[in-house]
Amino acid sequence: MSGIAPHQSGVVSNNDYVFNHISPKQMWSFDLKTHGYFCSSGGKVHHYFGAMDEKYHKVLYDDAPKSFPLFDWTPTKFKSAVALGGHRGGYATTDPGEDSHYYDAHSADSAISFLNSYNDAAPFYREVGFYSPHGPRVTPIRFKDLYNVDNFTRPAEWEQGFSTNDFTKYELRETPELAKSDHSWWQHSVRNYFSAVSHVDYHIGRVWDALQASPHAQNTIVVILSDHGFHLGNLNRFQKKTLWEQAARVPLIVFDPANPQGQEIYDPVSLIDVGPTVLDYTDSVAPRKDSLGKSLRPLIRGRPAPQRAIPTFLQDNVAIRYGKYRLIRYRDGSTQLYNLKKDYWQQKVLGIGHRGFTHMEAQLYETSKEWGFDIPERKLVHPLVPMAEIGKPIPNYGHKNIPHATFMANLNTDTENHAMNTEPLSKHGQKQPLGVLTMVYKDYFFLERWYKYYKDQIGAENIYIYSHGNDPRHREIAPFAHGMNVPRDESFTLFEVNRWRMMGFFASAMLEFYRYMIVSDVDEFVIADPKTGGNVYDYIQKHYLTAQSPKNMSPLGLEIIHIPEHEPLAIEDGESFLSRRRFFRPNRNYSKPCIVGGPVSFGPGGHRNTLGPRHMPEDLYLLHLKYFDLPTIERRAQRQLEILQTAEDSGGIAVNDHPWARTLQNYHAIIQNADFKGTDVELKKFRDRMRTKQTEKFPRQYVWGYFKTKEIYELPQRFSTVL
Repeated sequence: MSGIAPHQSGVVSNNDYVFNHISPKQMWSFDLKTHGYFCSSGGKVHHYFGAMDEKYHKVLYDDAPKSFPLFDWTPTKFKSAVALGGHRGGYATTDPGEDSHYYDAHSADSAISFLNSYNDAAPFYREVGFYSPHGPRVTPIRFKDLYNVDNFTRPAEWEQGFSTNDFTKYELRETPELAKSDHSWWQHSVRNYFSAVSHVDYHIGRVWDALQASPHAQNTIVVILSDHGFHLGNLNRFQKKTLWEQAARVPLIVFDPANPQGQEIYDPVSLIDVGPTVLDYTDSVAPRKDSLGKSLRPLIRGRPAPQRAIPTFLQDNVAIRYGKYRLIRYRDGSTQLYNLKKDYWQQKVLGIGHRGFTHMEAQLYETSKEWGFDIPERKLVHPLVPMAEIGKPIPNYGHKNIPHATFMANLNTDTENHAMNTEPLSKHGQKQPLGVLTMVYKDYFFLERWYKYYKDQIGAENIYIYSHGNDPRHREIAPFAHGMNVPRDESFTLFEVNRWRMMGFFASAMLEFYRYMIVSDVDEFVIADPKTGGNVYDYIQKHYLTAQSPKNMSPLGLEIIHIPEHEPLAIEDGESFLSRRRFFRPNRNYSKPCIVGGPVSFGPGGHRNTLGPRHMPEDLYLLHLKYFDLPTIERRAQRQLEILQTAEDSGGIAVNDHPWARTLQNYHAIIQNADFKGTDVELKKFRDRMRTKQTEKFPRQYVWGYFKTKEIYELPQRFSTVL
């Protein structure tokens, strides 16, 4: 919207608010306003879905800011939403009465109202921003019904496989479902995308029909564009943020009523050409001199244009499209050259020996410099990842934030090994039995419950909380706990690795003062069976304070699952969770080794550690509350999606690569497939199976036997006041 290249404006990610870097007067639409155009806007244009800050809006536009409801971001806000499968759930609404709730319906209505009412003498400029086909691609069900899922077939060329290298393998990760060849998931996901395109096409058509029925039909230039493309399965990706052709290529349509004959132009152009093109069509507003963009009006009129190299930037990586070739240079120095005329799906890297490589590389460096981007020297993926030789695999900090096996196998540094072999400074008898540690980002609801529970169990003086982002609310909620501040990491790229290593270091240090430390997330609670007295502190003190006591304990993990048809009542403030929510699913994955009695390093999520074989106490349980209450699930899932979107927009983990993106989908799948087994908590067969299947996945890092269960049980009544 400025016509200025990203590295010239300083706006290189979605976290960079444009008006923190440049003035609104540097937008090319400002020139239209100063030349007498009535300027109006509605919808998602300057990236954000909400209304623009009024102090900026009034510089650019003549009418009031507009804000539309955004049900689309959280499909379960629609009362008739159903999940049909595929990427991010594949939601559709079945009640036609909810069609008007969609963001695009509001945006189209606003534009139609403008076209029907505008009758001033001044020419107008109107922006119309739509949501679709942005994820999660919820639509009225009639748009899903346009497409038979079974009719979607993968292009035959895909069967030949796709090119890759170490950088793209670990930094631009494959979509897990596609890597596993889940064809049904792909079919449903593509159906969802097509239906979202049809949905927005419908609303574009409404605006188009209103324009054609208005007095403005014969003197209005229409430009339709998108901000990015999308991979629909090629290269095993279902995402947007890459440097390959499908992510960089966007629709760009220019309609001139004076020249309505349709044509297709295949020359590569840039989105920063849009501003100069619009200004050129006014015949009165001169293009800005600070823009690298070119007016496309001559090209549209059939005049040949000099061949141009068009760049695409992603963090410290860059690509150019020049003629039939696309060259990508990643920040680790690796490159990929493709001939798109022969290889549209980018399955064959031509290599540095190709006769066109030298010329393309020179064009890439020249174009990058012209656009304000200085190609850096070869960079490692992260300073914590040493690479002794070029070409060695890079540890995978990507999908689900799970580190590469090689990294995990060598998790203990020399310092950690030294710590593990050093006699503690204090003796067992001088230590407190139990301390507890968590890390929290916002999550005020859970922190309040977590703090109250452990304060009652072990005392506030034994509670330690990392506040991720230095949130003052955390101190208000837990005023007597020990609070520590950690800078916020928006990217999530190494988030799970770093935070769990940090918590392991801290817990190890605190074992100078405690016999055991509980280390868990804020929605996880270690509880003792009420038949033992119900106090974790007392239980540990009674059973595990000898020199022979195990150092690595994993309570049986119980996922509390809200079954609305059986548990319709809401949880009131101050009321026990388990008085209204007692259904659970036993879960091997959440039977975490969270009670540690020796210097330790944790893997991501705390699902494994370096203390060797695990011991499972008979009467301790780890309650995981991710799915304990449907309204809370929906609110939290929306916030988590917003966090992931921020991470993706800042160049970190992609939304669909993180389990949070499937929270609601997974919850509904659990409910739909549930096999109810009645009241039980002993679960002897389940425990025995976990124990007998325990294996050493990496040196000193044990995991329970892997198996899933659809069985849902109910906690006995005696648990109703525990939490």
